Amino acid sequence: MQTVNSIEGLAVELEKNPEALLLLTNSSVHIPGDERSKTNPGHGYPAHDVKYMTIEVHDSESSLEQSILRHEKSKTKFIVLEAKYIKIDIKKTINLIR
Repeated sequence: MQTVNSIEGLAVELEKNPEALLLLTNSSVHIPGDERSKTNPGHGYPAHDVKYMTIEVHDSESSLEQSILRHEKSKTKFIVLEAKYIKIDIKKTINLIR
């Protein structure tokens, strides 16, 4: 199982395993405010949460099952997808018409 947080990371993992099982969850990280925002409301940088998606890439059903059990135990909401990596070849032609 590999965890990725970007399309680029997912592409790398799917190139290694073209038919993977994906488990998607939402996560967040709390960013505390700076001192100015605490002592002078409306100034500085206030506390906030940054939300992001985590994608677990599994190469077997048993690995996926273990992850599902872990998320069920922690009551984390998740989605499971079956992915098939399709390589594309983009060709461009330029025709000069005179």
